[in-house]
Amino acid sequence: MLKVLIADDDTNVGQCLSRLVPWDDIGYRVVGVALNGNEAFAMANRLEPDVIISDIVMPMMDGMDLCIKTKEINSNTAFIFLSAYEDFNAAQLALRYRVVDYLLKPMDRNKINRLTDLLKNIRADMEQSSIFHAIAFDKRMETTMVDAIQHKDISFFESLFCQIDSDIDRMERDITEVRETGFKLLDLLYSHFDRKRPFIPAVYQTMINCTDPAEAIKMILETYRLALSQSDAEKEPHRRWIADQVCKYIDNHIFDMNLSVSTLSSVFHYSPDYLSRLFAQNKHETIMRYLTNKRMESAAELLLYTNLSIAHIAERVGYRSAGYFTQGFRKKYGITPYSYRIVNSDGIERHDQV
Repeated sequence: MLKVLIADDDTNVGQCLSRLVPWDDIGYRVVGVALNGNEAFAMANRLEPDVIISDIVMPMMDGMDLCIKTKEINSNTAFIFLSAYEDFNAAQLALRYRVVDYLLKPMDRNKINRLTDLLKNIRADMEQSSIFHAIAFDKRMETTMVDAIQHKDISFFESLFCQIDSDIDRMERDITEVRETGFKLLDLLYSHFDRKRPFIPAVYQTMINCTDPAEAIKMILETYRLALSQSDAEKEPHRRWIADQVCKYIDNHIFDMNLSVSTLSSVFHYSPDYLSRLFAQNKHETIMRYLTNKRMESAAELLLYTNLSIAHIAERVGYRSAGYFTQGFRKKYGITPYSYRIVNSDGIERHDQV
């Protein structure tokens, strides 16, 4: 089931939502209720909710800062704002951070129904981006899987099956859905080996008789392990290639404010932990350090060769906050962006835009 965190300093709101929204019927469970922003942020880090329903005005940290900080850690977390009054700044933030909606309190039956519909829509969107949907319909995903089979990259499939396991629990997949996905995975494996793995067909029949989704996925993973067995030395070229592709993707998307290890793992269909390890082993630095360095190098170039403001440059290289950008720039170059421009721009002709 999908996880929801409620953040509101009014205890009545948390009780009202917990009682009136048909959580079980729409595939959600409330994992926590926080009474201030700091508590909510700590719970979000610990519980990793899929959705946060948050009041805007709260003690210690307001809902807008909670949204910004949470999105920096996990850009996939969906936010729904509650407020006792209309707030222009909150409306702007909602647009910028892709907040799902903004509901005015007090909550009545119509607003509870609206909230329920929003939660259903979020679940439907997550289904469209799920690993099950990708395996069934995404041609790029199929190409990636075929490539991993050709390179006998069992680590890719171990990562993939971890995502499938998580998805089964999160979206409450039944055995029929799991069998369909399992057959697709077996078809890819069997077609590649052109009947050179005689044990694979027997797995089809075992899958038909299996009634436990988790056991079915475990069975297919073991089939992949057996079929793709090879030495670590044979896997290295493929791992280096994946790390190179991550670099190219980052180079072309440094402007994306939502770019993170989480989003990269979705693009390349590896778990965040595995992709991070693979990248670090091949590039000798973390993904986030590489991304930060690329952003700062691009910012330095914009400072020297354009007349763009510091705030505009920060946005152009993927930062929502000019202050946070300045802090990172100073850490890399030892001076502020403004000072960098003054010290290094003698004799350089700057343009209004690039």
